[in-house]
Amino acid sequence: MLRGPGCVGVGVMAVPSIATFWSFSAWADRASLDTAIGHHRETTMTATLSGRVAISLVVVYTVPTGEVPPHWGEVQARLRP
Repeated sequence: MLRGPGCVGVGVMAVPSIATFWSFSAWADRASLDTAIGHHRETTMTATLSGRVAISLVVVYTVPTGEVPPHWGEVQARLRP
């Protein structure tokens, strides 16, 4: 997924003590993201994690090029209802 065409960058933040992990990825366009997600769902890692992840949430939003990578505070704020 990370080596796919259109991947601009990724980030991961973990709090192992509470088994919480956040990740984000930045893509050049929506078509690149959709292609990567389609391929990613077919990988062994996805199948392995499917029974171990309690909650998984995907949020898609657009930011200007100059704001990549986003600050973690912004990423977390977009995940909250």
